[in-house]
Amino acid sequence: MSGTESWANFYVMVGGASAALTGLILVAVSLHLRAILGHALYRDRAMASLQGLVTALIVSGAVLVPQPLNALGVEIGLIGVLWIARYLFFVRLYRGTTPARRAALRPQEWVLWVAWIFAFIVSGVLLVAGEPGGLYILAACTGFGLALVVWNAWVLLAEVSG
Repeated sequence: MSGTESWANFYVMVGGASAALTGLILVAVSLHLRAILGHALYRDRAMASLQGLVTALIVSGAVLVPQPLNALGVEIGLIGVLWIARYLFFVRLYRGTTPARRAALRPQEWVLWVAWIFAFIVSGVLLVAGEPGGLYILAACTGFGLALVVWNAWVLLAEVSG
């Protein structure tokens, strides 16, 4: 018994919501595809939104698979490492973009994304150690991540439409 059984309803709900939101964001992005593809930071913001939702789907699936907490922790930690790599890619992209095209991106956003990634790493470490409290951090991280991704997609659409 890994302790994840009591989280099943939560992660079924998160997985379903993530799948539905992924479809909605794909439609919204496709309606503004030319403008999004023509701007490196818009393109990255769209990808971050989609990748964040797919991350929530993967996390939901990982929690629902019967496995020991430490195996789940390794999976969550790997997701955190992938997001660190993705974040470093974004920083390189941002630095290579002209200041005029950076105008819509606020530094406060960076802090939110880093906090989200940090929460993944912390929950992964706790789960690898067999600490069930890591599931609470993971749930908070998942909920915060969904809110962050939806907000990110809204800002993208406002930027593109404005």
